[in-house]
Amino acid sequence: MQLNKEHDACEMKKNTEDVKTVIFEVEVPDKKVLELKDETLLVLDLVDDNGDQIDPSSIIEVAYKAPTHRNWREIHEKTYRPYANLRLDEQYSRDKKEQLRIKFDPSYMDFDEHYKIAILLESPDEIDDDNSVVEFEVDEFAKA
Repeated sequence: MQLNKEHDACEMKKNTEDVKTVIFEVEVPDKKVLELKDETLLVLDLVDDNGDQIDPSSIIEVAYKAPTHRNWREIHEKTYRPYANLRLDEQYSRDKKEQLRIKFDPSYMDFDEHYKIAILLESPDEIDDDNSVVEFEVDEFAKA
């Protein structure tokens, strides 16, 4: 299942400049489990209000939060640099994908209902959430 801002369970938000801020969030629906696999492709096209790419040194963090926790737990962190150097269509190219993957150990993570998965951004630039793209894939299962 592709998660992006068009998906009902997802929300895209503006960031606060120079503060690590949630820009994309998905809450696992009732009676579902989402599975995020190691090496999942994370597609990003983050632009400011002028349509320009955000600063390449901006920090991207993939994180999750349990329903009973206040703070996010990091899964993977990287700079925006590899995304700033590729057009959106190039990010899907087989030979360019390696630097765009979410990497973690173990080989997958399961998130039960009401867990949240998020993309956080720390950048000197504020994104245009209407014209920016965040997309990654998860597997969805019915909760046993």
